[in-house]
Amino acid sequence: MSFSSLRSSIQNKLETLTGAGQPLACVYPYHHLGVSGYPAVTFEPSSMEAQISTTSENMREYTFDIVVSQELSLLSRDDALTTLCNASDAIIDMLDSDYTLSGACDISRALPAEFGEIVGEDGAILYARLQLKCSILSHL
Repeated sequence: MSFSSLRSSIQNKLETLTGAGQPLACVYPYHHLGVSGYPAVTFEPSSMEAQISTTSENMREYTFDIVVSQELSLLSRDDALTTLCNASDAIIDMLDSDYTLSGACDISRALPAEFGEIVGEDGAILYARLQLKCSILSHL
């Protein structure tokens, strides 16, 4: 397994939350501000650690930053924050329900969000940054 295969699995999982009646408007496997709708999700790999477990096994931990964003120009701050929280909760619930990402890793954990506000192409944008840690036991 690698960043590329995990990235593909994460994108496939996140895209199940887009479409009519779903909490996300779009998903991008890279960070950028010019998204096609809100709430939007962008994600990228952010780090990798490895720890030798035994003389024949290595535990690799791949970390991805997942950023959920919601513009403020068309909604009140309260409505935008509610939308952002609902989208973040849906992502965490989905990841918790399939902790192997359909077999792409041995276990994954979605870590708590950091919330904030930035100014982007569409004006003020609220965001939540989640971290997804994916662990894979590899045999040496």
